[in-house]
Amino acid sequence: MVCKVYWEYMDIPRASSVAKVDSISTGLPQLNKITGIGGVPFGRITEISGKWSSGKTTLALQTIIEAQKKNIECIFFDSEFSWDDGYARSLGVDTDSLYLLQKPTAEEGLDALLAVARTEKNFLMVIDSVGGLHPADEAGKDSGERTIGAQAGLIARFCRKIVPLLVYNHHALIVLNHEYTEIGALRPTVKTSGGEKLAYHKSLWIRLTRTGINVKKGDAIIGYKAEAEIRKNKVASTERQSCALEMEYGKGFIGETDSFETALEKGVIEKRGNSFFFGERKLGVGRNNALNALREDSELTTMIDSASSSS
Repeated sequence: MVCKVYWEYMDIPRASSVAKVDSISTGLPQLNKITGIGGVPFGRITEISGKWSSGKTTLALQTIIEAQKKNIECIFFDSEFSWDDGYARSLGVDTDSLYLLQKPTAEEGLDALLAVARTEKNFLMVIDSVGGLHPADEAGKDSGERTIGAQAGLIARFCRKIVPLLVYNHHALIVLNHEYTEIGALRPTVKTSGGEKLAYHKSLWIRLTRTGINVKKGDAIIGYKAEAEIRKNKVASTERQSCALEMEYGKGFIGETDSFETALEKGVIEKRGNSFFFGERKLGVGRNNALNALREDSELTTMIDSASSSS
């Protein structure tokens, strides 16, 4: 009888009443596509991993740019103390409105993020990076003293606390993580910092890798080609899908390249012989010339993106 009365007064919603997951665009159509929801999800943890200089911070900053376009507040926890305001501005980040956290210990920074997560105003939060988090227990010891599991335990507690807050208050959290090769094993294995609990709590995992191919302008190397792969996805069925990206030094991942590939895939841009056409407009002979046409004409890129979205 007690159970029956209790059940009648419980306010439990039906599963169908839970809204679909919203997202923030990364600014890269091909990457948005393979996430399955159009970008980085609200109410969830997204991990972007990769080796050094693979574009993790750049991708996070370009996502911040897209969030700022929609008047979403953004906060960047720089646990590595490596913030470069000039680079962020060159990409297009409005650093005057971006909140920047730089705290001496990981606990102070993570507690600040928890305080932000308790507010009802939508935020995009970025932690750069897990490997740079410095637990207070470790900070109080000499360099030669070992601290076992402090970072992993801290991340586990933080994830348990922030996940429900992300859902209830509609925030998005991006966690950047370094990859390293474990030595001493039978075969080399790629690992990330933060322990198993972060792997458990994250809903989307984007892995960036450099392909080893440089982007050139004449004989000068101006960037590199990379690959983004979805390694875990709890918001859409796109696991193990990947897309090609191009990074240009000082400019970030080039959206025009992504727009070109998306439009080509959808038939918005057609290849006729060695030339590429948008409708009856000739973009150029060869891929590089066609891409240059997009880079030099932002209105043309907007028109192509609009056509790709509606097709």
